[in-house]
Amino acid sequence: MFGMKGVMSRTGAVLFGLMATGRAIVAAGTGLRDIGDAADFCFPSLTAPFTYITEKPLQVAGAFLFAEILIKDVLASCRQFSYHRTFLAVLPAFCSADLQQATRTASRRAIIQQSEDIMLFENILQVIGKTPMVKLHRVGSQLACNLYAKCEFMNPGGSLKDRIGKSMVEAAEREGRIKPGDTLIEPTSGNTGIGIALAGAVRGYRVIITLPEKMSREKQVVLEALGAEIIRTPTEAAFDSPESHISVARRLQSELPNAHILDQYSNPNNPRVHYEETAQEILNDLDGQVDMVVMGAGTGGSITGVAKRIKELRPNCIIVGADPVGSILAGGTEVGTYKVEGIGYDFIPEVLEREVVDEWVKTTDQHSFLLARRLIREEGLLVGGSSGSVLFAALQKAPKLKAGQNCVVVLPDGVRNYMTKFVDNKWMRDNGFFESKMAAGQVGDILEKESNRPALVCAEDVQTIRDVVAIMRQKGISQLPVTSGGVLVGIISERDLMEFIAAGAGDTNALVSKCMNRQVAVVGLHTPISTLQESLRQSNAVVVVDAARKPVTILTRIDLLDYLASGAQG
Repeated sequence: MFGMKGVMSRTGAVLFGLMATGRAIVAAGTGLRDIGDAADFCFPSLTAPFTYITEKPLQVAGAFLFAEILIKDVLASCRQFSYHRTFLAVLPAFCSADLQQATRTASRRAIIQQSEDIMLFENILQVIGKTPMVKLHRVGSQLACNLYAKCEFMNPGGSLKDRIGKSMVEAAEREGRIKPGDTLIEPTSGNTGIGIALAGAVRGYRVIITLPEKMSREKQVVLEALGAEIIRTPTEAAFDSPESHISVARRLQSELPNAHILDQYSNPNNPRVHYEETAQEILNDLDGQVDMVVMGAGTGGSITGVAKRIKELRPNCIIVGADPVGSILAGGTEVGTYKVEGIGYDFIPEVLEREVVDEWVKTTDQHSFLLARRLIREEGLLVGGSSGSVLFAALQKAPKLKAGQNCVVVLPDGVRNYMTKFVDNKWMRDNGFFESKMAAGQVGDILEKESNRPALVCAEDVQTIRDVVAIMRQKGISQLPVTSGGVLVGIISERDLMEFIAAGAGDTNALVSKCMNRQVAVVGLHTPISTLQESLRQSNAVVVVDAARKPVTILTRIDLLDYLASGAQG
């Protein structure tokens, strides 16, 4: 009889069970009396809330039976069955082939016998991760390879960002940098904010989220429900602008006591949690047979962490990044606007290591939203728009894979955040993502027809109201686009100026940025005319911009009427 008590992590417990079994069986004929002696010899200083006590002596003749009993008891204690493939992979190399096979059989039998395990957790943070992998049958039917979806939208907060929200908070607590009652501030496109707010609700933190105006109303509602305070920032503000969500967060941190920015853009726990968990789950689910992984990139932490871990074990695995047109993560310097949320940026975050990405695919809003809708309709996966971006990239790159090879698409978030956006047929029509029979052609067609249009006059945001009034009087115009370094940031009209002065501000030496309207209706040269038509139903004028968001011209309702009346769309 022997007793063995040890403190170790749940993962360590199962590793201990398998390794100690193999080592003790081998050692049984060399002087060690039982598994306890072997455990003390091999693992003299294990620690954590796990205790294993048995009165079953180890006999060489009964080694196989004991292996089954031990594995079953360890698995029952740990309730972490999703890790069993990893644990089986670390059986000691010096075990005989017969013993390894017997231990694997015993482990599988124990897992089957324990399949009705109770899913009991201390809090919702423990549920984060271990998301399912689902084979896709219809959207990738033309591919020779197997196509699997890692369903990160099934995390409690609805996205893979739950992982980093939990990881960054817990790491900061361990390091003594934060404590319950402190204020956590995070600039985010929404999902990381939800992950941090989820942790904040459980741990007891005040959470403030700075969120660009582009992001969905649904994200704000969820954040508010979790108790977070929301500050909206201009979508068009560059990352280093004083008005950007990043700069506003930093200013708040300097003003508030006990305030901290965990900073997903530079926090090493962002890629680390994906290296340690997300990547390992993918490897486990496919027995290590991973030939291509396709992911979107926002901060770049997820694709960096997953890529580094998988390439350590599968060096030939192809890592593909999906990056929207208008983002510079894939390279280049041309910044533009796009409606897909959660991926792409106008700067390179510190946590993104671009060298670990083998290939990039530039994606468009239309492809992304239409494919996300296909994932919902044809596969029953309630995903967000960026999942369509990832699928588009996979459909471009996976044809090079052969039958029997595996491609994994990581689907980052769910449909909940976009119920009034791409899921809504009217929204899709209004934004030109459905073909319209009302007006064919693109905005550029209107400009080609009116080649004699006068040059556009703009105001710079550093000009004064007095300057702008003088320009309007001289040029005989009633509204001006406002730019910052040539990039559109707003629009100013006679009405805006009149209301500003009438409100008592009265200082005509004030900068025009103080009274301009930041909510500008914008279209591109390749925007469908049907989209322009919908925009002009809600606005008197629309600013046409190029790919760098530099104003080209202003279109009004009369411009569209002239074009349609001419029959040019045919």
